[in-house]
Amino acid sequence: MREDAEESLENLKEWLSEINESSARSLAAAQEELLTLHRMKVPELLRKALHSTNSIESMFSTGRSCEKNIKRYRSSKMSQRWLVKRQMKWQNNAYRIAEI
Repeated sequence: MREDAEESLENLKEWLSEINESSARSLAAAQEELLTLHRMKVPELLRKALHSTNSIESMFSTGRSCEKNIKRYRSSKMSQRWLVKRQMKWQNNAYRIAEI
């Protein structure tokens, strides 16, 4: 089974190198992590969540939107409090990985 996964990744890497060398290098860099998730038999839904950076990007976006709304920084601690409060609110709204 691992051999099939390795072969599939190699085929994908070859195909990507013809289209976009940078993407092929990124895949090569992540190859061991991808195979580790496969070897550990991580459920597909969790694998998809771990491969995606959408939730992280969403959190960063929330932080940026909060920061741009702060008009007067009195201190860095004030900024940190605002960001932490906003991140805690984001955490409540973040999606949950279902069926795990």
